[in-house]
Amino acid sequence: MEQVFTWRKTPPIRWLTAAMIVAAQGFLIEGANAQARPDTRTMTCLEARTLVQSRGAAVLTTGQFTFERFVANGRYCVSNTQILQRAFAPTKDNASCTIGFVCQERPVNRR
Repeated sequence: MEQVFTWRKTPPIRWLTAAMIVAAQGFLIEGANAQARPDTRTMTCLEARTLVQSRGAAVLTTGQFTFERFVANGRYCVSNTQILQRAFAPTKDNASCTIGFVCQERPVNRR
């Protein structure tokens, strides 16, 4: 007698739901990884400064709920209306390490 293989009768909506859950978990994990940013508090002053210099610009965590975009020079500012301001952040070995610069809007002269 020939044996016939039959698929278990599972409603298509369950397959679709399971596939959507797996896909959503993948996106959430990838999103969390993409949002991770280096923390200055876990680096030495030299490591943090070198990171900014090598990338040109970097968004770094500076505290439990704070972050900042540091730049190596004015080429990394968004517009030519911005000026450089020396930036400091806490690092593993220095409470106020000069990491690089931040871009600030140029003050408006009102007469």
